[in-house]
Amino acid sequence: MTTIKLIAHQGHVACVNDFPALDQYDTIIIGHPIWWGIPPRLIANAIDQLPLDGKKLATFATSGGSGYQRSQSYIQRVVDQTHHQVTIIPGTVLSNQRQAKQWLTKANLI
Repeated sequence: MTTIKLIAHQGHVACVNDFPALDQYDTIIIGHPIWWGIPPRLIANAIDQLPLDGKKLATFATSGGSGYQRSQSYIQRVVDQTHHQVTIIPGTVLSNQRQAKQWLTKANLI
């Protein structure tokens, strides 16, 4: 399925649920590219499958020319649809180590 078809049909891409146990973590950080202004559908499937209740979720993009607002809205919508009881930390687009450190510091992750 092409990216255009996934966007047009809001399709989901299957992912193998071989995630590590998350019991010992309070915060889950997911990095992703931005396709057509939002994360790839694979990210939605991962969020669907992860045991996020009671955790913090932070997401960031590894590329993107349009900022992170649309991606943040998408992540919020996915979390709302899965009914996870999770605190969402505002994400951003990160292009270098300095930006990553600033974001992690601002989000109280380091």
